[in-house]
Amino acid sequence: MNHSRWWAAVVVVVAMGLAACGTIPTAGPGPTHPTTSASPPASPSSPPTTTPPTPPTPSQDPSVGSGGVTVSQRPSPSKTSDQAPKGVVVTPAAVVHRCMADPDRDECPDKPVVYLTVDDGPSPESTNNYLAILAKHGIAATFFVTGQQASQFPGLVQKIFAQGSGIGVHTWSHDYSVLYPDRVADPKRIGDEIDRTLGTLRDALGPDFTTTAFRYPGGHMSWKGMGPADKAVAARGMAWLDWNAMYGDAEPESRRPTTVEDMVNMVTSGAENSGNNTVVVLLHEGPTRKLSQQATPAVIAWFRDHGYRFGVIR
Repeated sequence: MNHSRWWAAVVVVVAMGLAACGTIPTAGPGPTHPTTSASPPASPSSPPTTTPPTPPTPSQDPSVGSGGVTVSQRPSPSKTSDQAPKGVVVTPAAVVHRCMADPDRDECPDKPVVYLTVDDGPSPESTNNYLAILAKHGIAATFFVTGQQASQFPGLVQKIFAQGSGIGVHTWSHDYSVLYPDRVADPKRIGDEIDRTLGTLRDALGPDFTTTAFRYPGGHMSWKGMGPADKAVAARGMAWLDWNAMYGDAEPESRRPTTVEDMVNMVTSGAENSGNNTVVVLLHEGPTRKLSQQATPAVIAWFRDHGYRFGVIR
């Protein structure tokens, strides 16, 4: 392994994580995000056999009746991880994580692969637009959803699934104050929120739905005492993922891109500086992410023009 290359990648990633957060948040809720630690997770084990808690009854889903898939039209549970569009690379989360940390591993790609990862949804203000862009370009992304949002908009969860994109867990609450009290990860709370979110996703997609992809709100490197939480994640057959390139759409306003060109430049410079054939790009959902939606076609074009394949994380 090329150790100097490895350490350079780690330094770049940690710097990007801090930048994405702006300042590391104090305990309290909020969607501020930072990025990739070089420590690979333990090999995923079988998920627990206990039934996840039943989530609350979802509120009205604005995607229903607007051309979306309704709850009564849920996809067959047999349609799982191999439904990505033709040519899209499907990769388990643990492999993506290990390749971000050490691109010289035998299991890592010899040609570049980019994974677009969309956090904090699903959102009626953005999910449909992202899916339309992905479908137009014949690719897929990975949506890291929160349980709260998924419970409100199950039709959007189903549309993500039906389009062939991946779905990962981003906890139930995305609430820093309960997930990381005193900035230390609470493994029981994190495990419980994963279980609850998986229960909601299975309500929408069928009891056989599974995913190995998990993302910590705020990024793994922002918090202390992560070992027990990492074990809780691995005990559920999952691996945590951060990122090594980003749109910058959660940056403080002083550093947040304000034009499509600036946003594309932020993404592509991160990819080029990563020194890695595995590139995981962070972007976000929500009503304030219009620029991210506008920039996505140009981001896709840049990666395609530079020989990247597109991937989804399952």
